[in-house]
Amino acid sequence: MDALRIFWKRLASLLHKNRSDAQLDEELRAHVDALMEENIRRGMTPEEARYAARREFGGIEQTKELYRKQRGLPFFETLLQDLRFGARLLAKNPSYTTVAVLTLALGIGANTAIFSLVNGILLEPLPYPQADKLVSVTGSYPRGAFVAMREQVHSLDVAAYAEGHDFNLSGRGDPVRLTGTLVSAELFSVLGAKPELGRAFLPGEDLAGQDQYVILSRDLWRERFGSDPGIIGRPIDLDGKSREVVGVMPADFRFPSAKTQVWIPLHNDARDATSYWASDFMPVIGRLRAGSTISQARAEVRLFQRRVFSLFPWPMPTDWNADISVVPLQSGMVADVRLRLLMLLGAVVFVLLIACANVANLTLSRAAMREK
Repeated sequence: MDALRIFWKRLASLLHKNRSDAQLDEELRAHVDALMEENIRRGMTPEEARYAARREFGGIEQTKELYRKQRGLPFFETLLQDLRFGARLLAKNPSYTTVAVLTLALGIGANTAIFSLVNGILLEPLPYPQADKLVSVTGSYPRGAFVAMREQVHSLDVAAYAEGHDFNLSGRGDPVRLTGTLVSAELFSVLGAKPELGRAFLPGEDLAGQDQYVILSRDLWRERFGSDPGIIGRPIDLDGKSREVVGVMPADFRFPSAKTQVWIPLHNDARDATSYWASDFMPVIGRLRAGSTISQARAEVRLFQRRVFSLFPWPMPTDWNADISVVPLQSGMVADVRLRLLMLLGAVVFVLLIACANVANLTLSRAAMREK
């Protein structure tokens, strides 16, 4: 098939070339005929007119050859010649070439590295389905306030998480310390993330007495459990408590950070006022429901914030979450580092400009030395 495709490609190229040559020949003969007619009108015989026209027009074959050269790729041929010439000049002065190349390599390399970082964090969309509908609530809430928000805010499906918790995994070889994130039961459905094995948490599995489950990261499943698919449905011991493994997340799922090795349901127990209303003030994320806009969600969350004070069993400061808002999730996640990254990108751009200026100075100095 490849040979046949190459044959047809060459045949088409040949036919195109033949058509172009035929059109060129016809056009040149038309020019010569026009000159002959003009000479005949001046009183020349047909033979004299033809001879004079050919002499005035020039050689037809030479004109064809000149046209073919112009029809080719003179720009690329000239560029190739310039590149060869430049390479020879650089080879004659290796010290100048080394300094110039290293200077430009430093500037270009720094810009490439920082731009890759900025692109991955600020520019590329989040790796979740319909990521434009994901939002972040700028405040933080304890369990009780989050549960109230989940019931009272209707423009969003909300979820909360508390990262940075440590758990001891025991009962399978040497004990190991794991980093885990406590999550509401809706977190995975809000993000639109599906486990590679098993299932995500179901609604209600973050309530006291219904929260004895755990989801593993892909790395932990591979390193600690030997990628055994039979781990789904089996119990493991975390901090001396038996939890059933219900799912394994894909390798590219790293929410809220790459440090998370296990996801454990929140323990929402309204009977424990201290834990329910005072511990783990958590960030809240959400997904806009069908027909809802981010402006509607922002207004509804601000209205909820005015009502939530009455739910606490003790007085709360009046300035708590005073500037509450709803923003796109990507903006909310990088709000603390956005300005720093942009400043860093600007700094390395200046590094590249300085590198270019240094190379320009080297070139001018070299030209001045060769001026004589």
